[in-house]
Amino acid sequence: MRCPFCGTSHPSSYEQCVSCGQAFYQEQEIEPADQNIETAPQSANQALDEGAVLVSQKPKERHDINRNGASWEFDQAPPESKRRSANMKHMLKSGAPQAAGAITAIAILLISAGATFYFLTKAPESDRLLVKGLKELENGQFAFAVDTLNKATETSKDNPKVQLALARAYIGIDQVDKAWECIARAKDQGQGVVEDPQLASQLANYYRLHAHYDKAIELLRPLAQKNVPGKRAELADLAALWGDDELRNGHLEQALRLWEEVKELKEGSRYSESDARLSTIYQKLAEKSSAGKNDKDALNYLSKLNAIADNPRNYEMSAEIYERTGQLELAIDQLRKASKLSSRDDAIRRKLAILLTKRGKELMDNGDYDTGYGYMQQAKSVDPNNTVPTVTMKSVKIDFDGGMPRISGQVFNPTDQSISALSMKVEMVGDSGNVLWSKETRVVDEYVPAMGAKEGKNVDITGGASVKADGKTEFKVYFDGKLYNSYPIGKKERAKVESSPEVAKEAPKAETQTAPPVAPPPSAPAPATTTEPATETPTKNSVEEKTMKDLE
Repeated sequence: MRCPFCGTSHPSSYEQCVSCGQAFYQEQEIEPADQNIETAPQSANQALDEGAVLVSQKPKERHDINRNGASWEFDQAPPESKRRSANMKHMLKSGAPQAAGAITAIAILLISAGATFYFLTKAPESDRLLVKGLKELENGQFAFAVDTLNKATETSKDNPKVQLALARAYIGIDQVDKAWECIARAKDQGQGVVEDPQLASQLANYYRLHAHYDKAIELLRPLAQKNVPGKRAELADLAALWGDDELRNGHLEQALRLWEEVKELKEGSRYSESDARLSTIYQKLAEKSSAGKNDKDALNYLSKLNAIADNPRNYEMSAEIYERTGQLELAIDQLRKASKLSSRDDAIRRKLAILLTKRGKELMDNGDYDTGYGYMQQAKSVDPNNTVPTVTMKSVKIDFDGGMPRISGQVFNPTDQSISALSMKVEMVGDSGNVLWSKETRVVDEYVPAMGAKEGKNVDITGGASVKADGKTEFKVYFDGKLYNSYPIGKKERAKVESSPEVAKEAPKAETQTAPPVAPPPSAPAPATTTEPATETPTKNSVEEKTMKDLE
């Protein structure tokens, strides 16, 4: 019950407030049962005895307290109730003890259920450490990540994800060797570096910063081949960076492969530079191959260079290579293309006219007079300063007679006028340009009948010095003091290299070559045509020389 004065709560057995001392019960006067009882004074003893009885018979009335608004009221218990506790009202107004018990029970139940769920669904310790380690990696805390992930490996040694994450952590603290050990363990467990693109990129970036481009590209290339998003562009940029470094160091072949890969990927921030870089590399490689007499590679590079952009200089270089290898038709075709791209370049036209003249002489030396003379006419139309020679040689043959070189053929008059005087000079010139032997004869003079138009005269001249049939020595033919053509004696070394072993076993064949009106330097031999087989002696010499070279 509550005290009506101070509001202190008390058990129901209390009769007064322990705080303020106020009584909880109020005495009530009892009316006499018999109203006719006399009220006369009695004796003192009798009065005392009766008073004691009255007092003992006087009941106490309990007043309980109800809360009505802000005031306290006393409710009178029924007078007929003699047991005090029977008339007491229930004092638990809000049911606080029962509610607290229910709440406590529910709380205990929820805590038990939560603990059960937590322990049943709790992730393994290795997974928890892995998540923690990955978070530390994202925050750049590589040293902490190494410690965390090493603990994860202790709880789970067969988890490749932990090993790959640990490799990333080791890279962050520049311990690449340990990182590769982790990668190797992850690969043994079924996952390589390809399964973790972020690790591959991080490791590739480490190698890029330390200029180990080969290892970086080796890591990124499998990802690019699998079309992992972003890796093709990353590989292209790395290849371009390495390609520039190789180009500066003069490693043209490696630079070529790298920039061709950039162009093939068609991605990256430097893809637009690929054509310019490849043009530079092709040009340098073509010049290098041409200088080294590697004509096949040089022509291949020039072809790729022309595929990127037409340039008359490239066609002119190709023509020089074809001319050096005796392929005059291809050389003429290249110079025609160069002349179209640079129509005002007189030097290209003069070169084209010289080649046309060369080809014409070559055909006439082989007996094809009409076609050869047509080439000479074309040469004159291309360059008006070029003139058709007064006489030409037809059916030229170079062979050996008794071990001595011999030149034979026909001196032909292609003009419409007769020739009454003509001198012919033949020289044998060595590889160094020194004259080994020479002879001058008069083909037509006052003692010999004039040579009519479209007529010819046979000549057969044997050299006066013994030489090898290796193409290093040549006959030079002059008419009236002007060089007409040069004819190598035997095959040149490049012809032996290009020929097959079966051809090398056969008897060597002499070559006939033509030259422009101006004498070419010894390093630029004229194209050749094959004529009759040589004698037995030079054949033995040629085969022996080739065998010795093969053995060497």
